[in-house]
Amino acid sequence: MYIRHDVHVDRPATDIRRELLREPESWVPSSVGDPLGKRRYLARVGFSAPAARITKQVELTVGDPRAEGDWLMVPVAWRDEALMHSVAEATIRDFVESVAARLSELAASRPA
Repeated sequence: MYIRHDVHVDRPATDIRRELLREPESWVPSSVGDPLGKRRYLARVGFSAPAARITKQVELTVGDPRAEGDWLMVPVAWRDEALMHSVAEATIRDFVESVAARLSELAASRPA
């Protein structure tokens, strides 16, 4: 299943690029645990439902960054049991927004 979610980070692109080129341990959200191997982690992903937060533990893989001109792509995938598409979208949206918040925090705290 392929799902894409974009989020705006209110920091200069060069600052965010610098953070994404560091090891993932520096910028993944706190819901991601210790590495299982090279760029592989156990992570707790989820989303907020009206009554509670729904979470699941998955194996997260962060691919090597690839630069194409001004673009930088960092592939992120996780393996899990079959999820309904809407649940998968919600967990991805939550994860991407957590990464964006962490990147913004890191970029703001480092000198340019």
